[in-house]
Amino acid sequence: MGFQACFTDNHAWADLHISGGGNSGFDHAAIGKPSADALAAVRRYIDQDPLLSVMWQSVPTDIEVTLDRAG
Repeated sequence: MGFQACFTDNHAWADLHISGGGNSGFDHAAIGKPSADALAAVRRYIDQDPLLSVMWQSVPTDIEVTLDRAG
């Protein structure tokens, strides 16, 4: 699975390059409390990083999600 979001040029993160190394870190928690807990953990992580907080509040100009079949 791939996820790419594009934003308008913003000098605050223009030189930031994030690589997951093949691991999206996506939590496949079941719908309900496990999923809500996973999303809350992501939000706490974002709130701890000023740059991620700014990015979280920005609206992307384009988003691409790709799904690959398991081999």
